[in-house]
Amino acid sequence: MASNARAAAQLVGLAVRELELCRVKQDETVLLYTDPDSRENVAAALFGAANMLSRQAFEVVVPSVRDGRRSGMPDAVSGLGDAVNLMIDATSRGMLHGGDIEKMLAQGTRILRVREPASALARLFPDVTVGERISQSAALLEQAGELCFTSSSGSDLRVQRGDRKVLRQYGFCAEAGDWDHWGTALTTFSPPEDAAEGRLVLAPGDVFFLTATAGLYVEQPVVLKVVDGMITDIDGGRDAQLLKQMLRANRDPDAGRISHVGWGGDPRADWNALTLYAGQGGGGADLRSFCGGVVIAFGSNVDMGGHNTTTFHMDLAFRAMDVELDGRQVLDRGQFAVAELRPAAERGG
Repeated sequence: MASNARAAAQLVGLAVRELELCRVKQDETVLLYTDPDSRENVAAALFGAANMLSRQAFEVVVPSVRDGRRSGMPDAVSGLGDAVNLMIDATSRGMLHGGDIEKMLAQGTRILRVREPASALARLFPDVTVGERISQSAALLEQAGELCFTSSSGSDLRVQRGDRKVLRQYGFCAEAGDWDHWGTALTTFSPPEDAAEGRLVLAPGDVFFLTATAGLYVEQPVVLKVVDGMITDIDGGRDAQLLKQMLRANRDPDAGRISHVGWGGDPRADWNALTLYAGQGGGGADLRSFCGGVVIAFGSNVDMGGHNTTTFHMDLAFRAMDVELDGRQVLDRGQFAVAELRPAAERGG
């Protein structure tokens, strides 16, 4: 196994390419934000790359979070927002859904989240074709009024689109006020907090995330009833009980409110990544990016244009969902049903 120094050295070139996609310039200020549990080789490579591309790159290390699901940003760090052009969030827990970043984004700071193992960062490096699929997916969602999610396992959820911004995750942040995650290819939006109704069924092999980086493959069906955007009932076996426990432990009714919905678009993503990276704290990018996989989340959405400020956030990932936009089928059991979203080989291109 390579030493941390050699592993970091191997990553520097990749990190330079990533920060070039983020349009880092010599006169820009880059802040690398880490904690003692950050991936040492990844953080070192990012720091080296930032110093190669910018004359004003520095690192801030904060204590690791031992409780809660997200790290809070110290006031002294959040106050740097005016002076930072790009913040690289390489903390072990991450700042998204913690309520800390919306001010920085509003000021024009770009924020890049980096948390996956090095092999996943290389395999899921931003790709032009994948980016085009994300843009085309966003164009479809922007025109939609109602989304219907169904499945052979019994899901039947209707979500009103509303008028909030559709978010495109390409894996890099190039524009002022962008947030993105290296390794993720996802199109998503936050509907109105009361604009979801029906039933969701997690089938065996689907995933719910215990934290941003740790997920669980469901072994028995989990049935969630959603009324006015809120989870009102959860039924099933052991997995359902764990999900109930997570929501109860938060002690905030808004923890069970709809947050965002969307789908992934990267054929390189591996649904088995949570197993492949067991013990390394990775795999989340693969599950959220999986081509044709649906992500439906509950909890905080304030960082995504919504109004729910709860500190809880949980993603559910579905592998074989059907999705209709205003009656037009876009996904058929997890396979894209519209030509513009299918891989070129399937289109005959």
